Amino acid sequence: MVSKNQKVLKKSIVRRPSISKPKKRLIFKNICYRLVLTQASTNYFISLTKPNGQVIDLKSCGSIGFKGSACSNYIALMTLWQSFLLNLAQWKIPHVVFILKNVSRYRRKLVSVLKDFKVPVIGIRFEYTLPHNGCRFKKQRRKKNKKR
Repeated sequence: MVSKNQKVLKKSIVRRPSISKPKKRLIFKNICYRLVLTQASTNYFISLTKPNGQVIDLKSCGSIGFKGSACSNYIALMTLWQSFLLNLAQWKIPHVVFILKNVSRYRRKLVSVLKDFKVPVIGIRFEYTLPHNGCRFKKQRRKKNKKR
């Protein structure tokens, strides 16, 4: 004879879980494009990307006409920034997130020029790349012993 407990166990094993309807995903209507300004060792780069990461426009100080050490000065950066913002009007972008990578100088000036051109900025983010171990120390010089 089968006991009551064994019947209950058999019924729970045989039962199949009910299939629930898939949950609706929230779709954001405001699409945020990214405007990224990157400072390399001797150059500045500006890129405009879609939310999925596809690059729409990319410029650097070298592409404008500055060469060599002139790429890394203030005048080159502001010329690049203003020419990029003039071209930004043709894309008709609703909202932008402004990202500054490794830019330590001229941050306030860049943001003020951005306000002058009336770009619809949702947020500003600063990113700095630092090595995990820090910087390597300078090699110490060997001291010479002076004998008298």
